[in-house]
Amino acid sequence: MEVVQAKLKTANWGGEKPGLDGLPVVLVFDKPVFQINDQITYDYYQGQSLRVLSASGGTVVAVLITTDPKNSWFSEAFLRPGTTFYKLDLKSYEYK
Repeated sequence: MEVVQAKLKTANWGGEKPGLDGLPVVLVFDKPVFQINDQITYDYYQGQSLRVLSASGGTVVAVLITTDPKNSWFSEAFLRPGTTFYKLDLKSYEYK
């Protein structure tokens, strides 16, 4: 399995807290590796995840994946330049 990753260059969001109320976050990465519908995170095991809504070059628009969008937001600590983000490899298997 290939690890898909990129380093964050900048991040912008339109509200007080990134991703609160389902607001998108604009991320600019050092290389164009993420695509629409990818789930990305800074930590495979305990990190919050974002779903990519659009991608153009290294610029990604994403929303926080949460069950409570009114009360959840993405931690600003992980939106600093240099943070490495990874694509989550989520495959669905059907049991027979």
